[in-house]
Amino acid sequence: MTGGLRRAPLTGLLALGLGLAGCGVSAPVPITNYSSAALAPVADSQDWYTFGKTRFKGQLANGAPDGPGLCIDLESGTRQAVACSYVRGNRTDAAYLADRREAIASEQRRKQEQQREEDENEARAAAYRRAERAASERATQQAVLANLATLQQNARQMQEINRSTAQAIAQSDQVQADREAQRQADLKARRERERQQAADDRADVQRRSENSQRIAQAARDEQATQAARGQQEQAARDKEQQHREAERQRQQAQRDAADVAQREAVAAAAKRAQEKATAEAAARAEKEADERAKRDYLAQVLSGTKLYARTCPSGDGNYFLVGTLPSVKPEKVSCVDVHYEAICEGSAHGSVGVATKFVGAATDCFFGDAVTITPKPTCPVKQVRVVARDVKVCGS
Repeated sequence: MTGGLRRAPLTGLLALGLGLAGCGVSAPVPITNYSSAALAPVADSQDWYTFGKTRFKGQLANGAPDGPGLCIDLESGTRQAVACSYVRGNRTDAAYLADRREAIASEQRRKQEQQREEDENEARAAAYRRAERAASERATQQAVLANLATLQQNARQMQEINRSTAQAIAQSDQVQADREAQRQADLKARRERERQQAADDRADVQRRSENSQRIAQAARDEQATQAARGQQEQAARDKEQQHREAERQRQQAQRDAADVAQREAVAAAAKRAQEKATAEAAARAEKEADERAKRDYLAQVLSGTKLYARTCPSGDGNYFLVGTLPSVKPEKVSCVDVHYEAICEGSAHGSVGVATKFVGAATDCFFGDAVTITPKPTCPVKQVRVVARDVKVCGS
């Protein structure tokens, strides 16, 4: 896409040949290197060589056509020989290339369509990656919720342990109290006289009971402290884990954003380069078409130009060039210079000159172009034949 196609641009005749071949149009005959003279192409009895669907009469270079010659397209209905030219196996004559401009345009449209498909595929891939990241975030949230559920279950288990411990202590106290009551009853029945001793024993038992209660309470307090500390430590670990996960996700998001920005920058640069190349190619094609139209226009003007030699009143005996230009539409050149040669009958050379800004509207001395012929021909004016040698843009 990709960005359009990301390929190095081809220029010149090689690009033209590859473009025509991609459109299903006969491409220029490729160069073939032969390691032995026995493998080189052999001409028939009329000096014709056959390369694929084209017959060629002319010079070869390294077994491939090279230079001007004659060509016959074996796929055409007429199979007439036409003038053609090759450069190292690639056909370059204007008529051949002009017939295939439409094929080149079709190939360009195909490449643009292919670029559009690649851009759509890239967009779908980006959407898929975003969906994967969303799924990963949901999985992380579910894992955090599962950890919270485990902590809650552990807290409930700790509360259950505390309740069981309290019940065990209470049962132990109750058993010991029952035993003490029985012992006191036995002492009262058997040792009435030892009441004071029994009182002392009860006081001693009371102290031990209080100590036991204090010890049990201290154990419970220690267990509660350890449970709270464990919960705090677990909460701190969970918070640190959440912080690390958030930082990892932030860094991953930054990397993903950087990757997307880089891909977008590369695609934009490739698109700009493609658009610039397309605009330059269109400008060159337009300029070449305009120059070709001007050349064709000047050639038609040259072929239809009529020039004459005559004398004019008060012309001091000089010979003057007059004539007319054909009306060629559309008019590609508004001002022309006519290069001429005035030749006496029986002479090989004559007077050469240029009629600048030639209008060619009439052949008289007053309304037409009357250009003095210098040097003056030596024969009578009626024996002077004026030939248009060239027609150019004014001042060129």
